Amino acid sequence: MIRIAKIALLLGISCFALAPALPNLDPSFSGAAFAGGKGDKGDKGDKGKSADHGNSGNKDGTAAAKTKGAAATKPAKKSIVQAATTETLSPSQLGKMNGAMNANINAVLAHIRNGQTTSGPVGLLAGLAVADALAGESTGALAELEAKAQAHTALEFGLTDSGYATLDDYLAAKEAGTVTEEDLAKIDGLIEGAGGLTEDGTALAEAAPTAEELAAAEEAAAAAGEGVTAAEDALVAAWNKDGDAETLLDMARDKLEPYQEEIAATVEATAAGTDPVTEEEATDDDLAETPEDALPEDGVVVETPLLLPEETTGG
Repeated sequence: MIRIAKIALLLGISCFALAPALPNLDPSFSGAAFAGGKGDKGDKGDKGKSADHGNSGNKDGTAAAKTKGAAATKPAKKSIVQAATTETLSPSQLGKMNGAMNANINAVLAHIRNGQTTSGPVGLLAGLAVADALAGESTGALAELEAKAQAHTALEFGLTDSGYATLDDYLAAKEAGTVTEEDLAKIDGLIEGAGGLTEDGTALAEAAPTAEELAAAEEAAAAAGEGVTAAEDALVAAWNKDGDAETLLDMARDKLEPYQEEIAATVEATAAGTDPVTEEEATDDDLAETPEDALPEDGVVVETPLLLPEETTGG
């Protein structure tokens, strides 16, 4: 139940209570949940922009302009870590999203701490980072509870199969020395899988998850799944170019992938109110962005060195 309470606290920092707008993160963190990375969100569907997006002029505004077609359902996974994409967008194709792709990771972490995850390329990249982190946490917690429930169920079947109505009956027979070697090996293994016994050896050390705990974990994971979709949609909606949204999202996650531990630690610490932003760490989007009019049509932008603050590298 402690793990579920932790997930509830983390999901409370959700920036995506109302998609596509992302409410600010602050230490109180009331709101709905984010959701997890590419593997956790299932079918992404079309990520194209609507026809009335901004005053872009030469954009056709069709959903097909930004999609590769219907996306196949992807299996859920606990970790939001993925291989580098082989497809990339040029600086001219990225447009204002050059700011996100060339941002110092310190700026991303500062936006998370500040709750600035609702606007600007760097802020929206930070929102995606938070959503993925919460998704990894919530799906991981659900998987652990489900595994624990399965282990307890296996123990119950094992006891019944060997002729013991309860664990107490088995422990009494074991004390009396009447358990066969085969049953001893089988049931002791199942007990270990269910978390082992208490120090005095009279009961299980861990209770089976309740139906309420499992339901709460499932709800948190589902909310996280919705949140990651909202984070992706917000990032794509703010993009001022027509292109493949999947490639843009892949590039964003490739950008964040080396810093998953730092991001997760910052999300958790911010939710707990233990990681305040210092004046030196606060960064404006415009300090991290490359002006679009300064980019060559097919030029190469040199990324800003990605340096981490001492407090994040320390875990």
